[in-house]
Amino acid sequence: MDRGTSQELFVTTGAGRSAASCRNTLLSVLVAAGGQAACSENASRRLPPSFPFAHDAGVSEFSDVFEVVDSLVLEESDTTLVGLPSVSFDGEHFLMADMNAYQVRVYTTAGAVVSSTGSRGSGPGQFSSPLSARRTDDGGILVTDIGRSTYYGSDALRDPKVTRLPPVLAFDQNDLGFGQTLLVGPSTATSTGERQMLHIWNADSAKTVASFFPDPTPEHLADAAHMFALVDAEIARDTIWAATALSDSVYAMNMDGTRIKTIPLPLLYQTGPMEDLWRIVDLFLLDNGDIAVHLSSLAEPRVISMESMQDIYHLAIVNRHGEARALLRDTPLLHVVADDLFYFQNPNHLEPNRWIAARRRHSS
Repeated sequence: MDRGTSQELFVTTGAGRSAASCRNTLLSVLVAAGGQAACSENASRRLPPSFPFAHDAGVSEFSDVFEVVDSLVLEESDTTLVGLPSVSFDGEHFLMADMNAYQVRVYTTAGAVVSSTGSRGSGPGQFSSPLSARRTDDGGILVTDIGRSTYYGSDALRDPKVTRLPPVLAFDQNDLGFGQTLLVGPSTATSTGERQMLHIWNADSAKTVASFFPDPTPEHLADAAHMFALVDAEIARDTIWAATALSDSVYAMNMDGTRIKTIPLPLLYQTGPMEDLWRIVDLFLLDNGDIAVHLSSLAEPRVISMESMQDIYHLAIVNRHGEARALLRDTPLLHVVADDLFYFQNPNHLEPNRWIAARRRHSS
């Protein structure tokens, strides 16, 4: 951790290619073609013209909302390189699924590797596209891959137990206990045309117990929603909080899928064309009850050099009535929120293993 240079780390531009962005592109190709895909970073790019917030009078600068308090360099080695990480926090460690490296890793909050495993393949302990890693109630780690999940009993990441998943394009799982998980991802459309976005799966019986949360995307954006089938869900106590890529609200529901609350977001009404749209890529439930919504444009990233690109990111923080607490345009990529710290990609560096830690100046 570099505590001596934190005041020099503030910038206002987005940086780095996100795992969520690449994962969204991967999912769109899989939905359309039914096959595997890799993230390509060599196409021509354009600047996205869209701006997501319904009113810009309350849009803040990064430094008005956040104070950068630390910088972090994730440990790397000849066999452990950070590529496109999807990160969760279990209260003590960062759990990382890295699609580019076909690896799963456990890090301390100081950036040291606790353990690492994985290679490309279809055997036990191998991955085709590791999309998420989550802590389970019994202290294990559950990894979501294309079409299957892998369970490790401890941070040692040994003796993987592989389970085939149902015909759902799942890219995340939350452990519910008693052998059940919440699968996050779209199902095949039903006879009525509805796709359910969340599913309770019992691995012991290999059965889907329930499917719910039909895609709330407006009808006029249905084509874009089919291509970008991303949904994010987080669980707090006995409530599921979820949003799809093109929804204009966050939805709270009971564990059986019963809708209990709709939180409208301060976002523009979207009409298209597709390259002018923005998408929700991540939800974060904050300790004080607020919700952070990470957004990115559907347009291709902008080139900043022959080796690197920038996606365009925005961040909305709202309370549970939908009232804006902070709206930020063109932020760095937000990897994860751990307690009161927001871990962004370090915009002063191209390397994806360099992060900054920032704390909200006013969060009450």
